[in-house]
Amino acid sequence: MPRLPRIITIDGQAHTGKSLAATKLAGELNLYLLNTGAMYRSVAHLLGEAGVDVLDMNREADRIHALIAPWEFALNGHEVHVNGTPMPPTIFDEPMNALASGVSKWAEVRRKLQAEQKRIAGLHPHVICEGRDQGTKVFPEAELKFFFLACYDVQAERAARKKRELSPDDAIDMAALRRRVEERDREDKSRDVDPLRKADGAVEIDTSGMTPDEVLARLLQEVAAWQAPAT
Repeated sequence: MPRLPRIITIDGQAHTGKSLAATKLAGELNLYLLNTGAMYRSVAHLLGEAGVDVLDMNREADRIHALIAPWEFALNGHEVHVNGTPMPPTIFDEPMNALASGVSKWAEVRRKLQAEQKRIAGLHPHVICEGRDQGTKVFPEAELKFFFLACYDVQAERAARKKRELSPDDAIDMAALRRRVEERDREDKSRDVDPLRKADGAVEIDTSGMTPDEVLARLLQEVAAWQAPAT
């Protein structure tokens, strides 16, 4: 059986197909899937339940650190358990996007989840993880790294498609949605803690005109190239 990378990372912009691509590649190669976005969503959910305003940058960082310090995460695909308690499916709903983005800017949250991601990855022989900082901060030693991007119009259309699936009766303002997508990208790239950027050596893939199957084929092509012996 061909050897596999110990760790594969997929970073990139929102709505570029990272989660679906990671899920498909994990299934194709029998890799453990580390869904970092689900972890941030879980933190936003739990802090909200604890009475923390996760959109308030003037937070009590010491209190938040104390709250999250004992949390231990377990992931199975897109299911998340924190200290043995399953997180509700609503963590993947549209309103959670802004909340998860909010806590992702907090250094104490990022450090906690980065440590958990490293711990979880150490439990499995082969891991694929997707997020914003996997190849740059969490696993800079990863053998194979990808960086996904797409034009803002495509990102907005994909966001609208997901919104229609969750709430088919809701009206969608595409212009406003595109502005939110562009603003999210600017925030990710300019935040003080672990800003979004392409990792050194990462393979860049623009998914704007690609189907999920085409993206998977490209990933498998790069895995095969990595597996090929050097000449």
